Amino acid sequence: MKILKTFFILIFTTVSIISCAQNGNKEIENQFIGFTNDFINKNYDSYLKKMNQTFFEKIKKEDFVAMMKSSYENPMFSIKSEPVITKSISNIEKIKDNYYAEISYSSNIDFELNDNLSEEQKKH
Repeated sequence: MKILKTFFILIFTTVSIISCAQNGNKEIENQFIGFTNDFINKNYDSYLKKMNQTFFEKIKKEDFVAMMKSSYENPMFSIKSEPVITKSISNIEKIKDNYYAEISYSSNIDFELNDNLSEEQKKH
C-alpha cells in the first residue's frame, strides 16, 4: 500500500509540474503574440511598454520610435507582416533578476517598393 501511495504522489507531482510548465509557456506565448501584434499593427506605445526597459538606457524611446516610423511608415516602400507562429519555447531562466525564455517562431514579411516612385527616388 505504501508503494502505491508513493507512486500516486510521484505521478500527481509529475502531472502538476508538467501542467504548470505548459501554463507558463502558454502565458509566455500569449505575451509574445501580443508584443508582435503591437509591432505589426504599429502600436508603438504599447510595443515600447512591453520591451525590456534596459534597452532604453542605450537609445532614447523617442529616437527608437522615430526610427521605427521611418522604416515602417516610409512612402517609398511597404512592409507587411503576418502574425507569428510560435514553434517552441524554452524553459524559463533567471539571469540577473530578470526572467528569459528563448522563443522559436516564424512569420512571413512582405517588402514591396512603391511602383509610383520616380526613377530618381528608387535609386536612393
